[in-house]
Amino acid sequence: MTENPKEDFRFDAEQEQVLDAVTALIMADELRPSVLNVARYSQMAFAYAALQKLANDAGDIALTCKLHQPFKSVGSISLEGESLEFCNSPLFSRAAGLASNIEIYPLVNDRVRMIFTFHGLTTPIE
Repeated sequence: MTENPKEDFRFDAEQEQVLDAVTALIMADELRPSVLNVARYSQMAFAYAALQKLANDAGDIALTCKLHQPFKSVGSISLEGESLEFCNSPLFSRAAGLASNIEIYPLVNDRVRMIFTFHGLTTPIE
């Protein structure tokens, strides 16, 4: 370990080349023409409606939905509250099962955030 912690986390040339290549692939994909994947969008819409019902039933939970961020093929649904407790397990399981990824983490203001990420909202035109 060095005296300067930033030096421990520097990328070497090979790591930077890999990151540059991954970034180039993502940007190339973002520039390709695409169409809305209606089936995947419908799944996200169902999950949003289910989570909205669960949030309303649970009390003080903030619900947000973002489409095409950070990439056009991605969307997310976020819940935030002091605690996230749901009484309807089957509905929660159905909504969670449609997501590509789920993250749960504490926030500094004694709240917790749960994010459901949905990949594949658009399909590239070949």
